Amino acid sequence: MDLWSIVKGVQANASIAFTPECESLLLDFVQKGDEELKSHADKDLGLRAEINLRCFLAEMINRTQQMRLTTLDASIFLSMKNKLYPLFPFC
Repeated sequence: MDLWSIVKGVQANASIAFTPECESLLLDFVQKGDEELKSHADKDLGLRAEINLRCFLAEMINRTQQMRLTTLDASIFLSMKNKLYPLFPFC
């Protein structure tokens, strides 16, 4: 499973752009999740990671849309990360 392609697919479906800073933070977040997943042998954890990532993305997109924005920025990313912490396998 490629978690980053999930991010890009959800982004395209929502017609939301990421600021460069947000995209960098999100990529780092996803890469850390990928690394954590590789340290576990349980394949069911991959499904859990995908569900958690999709929920995280939905929360960020909802917040962006509530603010009537079309670009998701780092402040929204950090706000949702803090709100949903801990979120396996990302943080």
